[in-house]
Amino acid sequence: MVITHIHNNDPNSPTADTMSKITTLGLITENERKKDRYLPQEGWLTSVELRYASGKGNSSHLKPCFGYVESFRVFPRKGELASHPGLKELEKNAIPDRRAQLKHIVEMSIIIKKIQTGLDCRKPLFVRPVARIKHMMRLFGSIEDAATSPLFRTMLQMNETNAPAFDLADGSEPPCQYVQDFVSEIL
Repeated sequence: MVITHIHNNDPNSPTADTMSKITTLGLITENERKKDRYLPQEGWLTSVELRYASGKGNSSHLKPCFGYVESFRVFPRKGELASHPGLKELEKNAIPDRRAQLKHIVEMSIIIKKIQTGLDCRKPLFVRPVARIKHMMRLFGSIEDAATSPLFRTMLQMNETNAPAFDLADGSEPPCQYVQDFVSEIL
């Protein structure tokens, strides 16, 4: 993958000092596209190995960080984007047998921690899928939105006027009629 854009968050955003978004491009074969369940798609947690310049000539070192894939798309390798210099570099570095089979472009937007100075965008970075977490994010969204929920505020401010609405059984009550009938049929 190569970095095509680095988007810094809106300065008014609460994550402006801690998060950045990068847009990357990569090349895959037709077989890899068919087995796309192995590609880090939208909603995946990924391990991103960013390459930073060491300051001594052309040397660099890799720094891994976690990223969240915000958007993901695969499209045929043609048009204006196919001539991107980073893709030409990826093709040049590909295994010769695989080079002729690189028919699709992968574009991903990944949210990562704030990028430090010295990021080397000339060389490829590595993106590895870790886990699919999008389906779990709704649980976090529920927790974040709880403070604005009228039900949440009512539960925190329990008093005599709203307590009957949340009256829970203490266990000494008889079961409902349906359960009583079922139990009597069994016995």
